Amino acid sequence: PGPPQAGDPPNGARPFAPDPLLELVRRPEADGLLLQAEGVPEQSLLILQVRPAFPALSPQEQRRRAELWQQWALELGYDHLELRDSRAGLIARDALVGEGMIVLRDSSST
Repeated sequence: PGPPQAGDPPNGARPFAPDPLLELVRRPEADGLLLQAEGVPEQSLLILQVRPAFPALSPQEQRRRAELWQQWALELGYDHLELRDSRAGLIARDALVGEGMIVLRDSSST
């Protein structure tokens, strides 16, 4: 017999476990704002790369999104979250004291 064809594999097992970080980026609630997710397990850190549309959002919307994504990070077992832009610049990180996210202002924009 040849390789398995499309359909359910035997015993209901999945041939490949979905990558939780890839699934996170593809969640409909991300609204296409996430470009990439990278886990750093030894630091319990999740780094999300955001698309250029994220900094264009209102500060309130940025904070709302960041806090939603922080919840997703916690669900995946990461204690810390950083949001970075395409230049790897830090945009937001989890609060070191208290709860929530701290969204940093981009001083390089004019």
